[in-house]
Amino acid sequence: MMQMRKYIDLHIHSKYSSDGFLSPLEIVLKACENDFRTIAISDHDTIAGVKEGLYYGNKYGVEVIPAVEVTTELNKHFYHILAYYFELSNEYINLLIKNLNIIRKNKNLFRIKKIKELDLFVPDGVMDLINNGELLVGPTLAKAVMDDDRNQGNLLVKKFKEEEPKDYIILFYKKIIKDIDKSYDEQKWLSTLEAIRIIRQAGSIPVLAHPGASLFYATESDIKMLKDNGLSGLEVYSTYHKEEQINEYKEIALKLNLLITGGSDFHGKVKKHIYFGAMKIEDYTIIEKLRSHYISTTGI
Repeated sequence: MMQMRKYIDLHIHSKYSSDGFLSPLEIVLKACENDFRTIAISDHDTIAGVKEGLYYGNKYGVEVIPAVEVTTELNKHFYHILAYYFELSNEYINLLIKNLNIIRKNKNLFRIKKIKELDLFVPDGVMDLINNGELLVGPTLAKAVMDDDRNQGNLLVKKFKEEEPKDYIILFYKKIIKDIDKSYDEQKWLSTLEAIRIIRQAGSIPVLAHPGASLFYATESDIKMLKDNGLSGLEVYSTYHKEEQINEYKEIALKLNLLITGGSDFHGKVKKHIYFGAMKIEDYTIIEKLRSHYISTTGI
């Protein structure tokens, strides 16, 4: 029987994101410990942890919503699109994940080539992960390079670690990997509008993640354009957002008739400053409205 806990968090990453740390089981147990009623394990471009999350959520009385965070790009701007509620066997979701894996693998091979040109070593284990079909997100690659013993004498590594002793991984990602990405001529990421279209085809709910984050900043006009192309919701509550931004995005969501969601974006490894339970939302009507929208869309 579901225990009446208080909080919700619809943006949590597991170890299947590669830059995450905890298993779905550990996340569910953390949810129990921290009085969470509903969570969503929303890994980057993979649904590998969803089945496990659903199983343990049911076992320990935590409501787990199937989710995935899709990496997309439009007009050289990155948007992360969260998809909520879907069947694990859905052909559209699985084809989307398959295509994203191919795109990510090719891009990572390019990133590694350019990183080596900077006289930096890339651990063999990173190539093993890629060759085995594992997802590898940018911050994970940054951590592997920055923490490799062979790179500790590199002036660039020393500089970043002196500048940002706690966040040197994110600094390398922003300054080096993102710069490398600008020179990548092949398909960079899935089009944001295409991702929204496929998510809707799957009967799932497309929501724009952390619109106030510096790397993914979205204006009201950006959000309206995405809404006009099928976006259903906006992540208003986020650890990336200051109080005034939360109020601003809530106003935009209400104005554009978008569903309001929220979550911590907990990873546990790369983003150590975002601890589990960093975002505690008590408004369960967020879940009720999401579920109602899903049911009205799919008839399930």
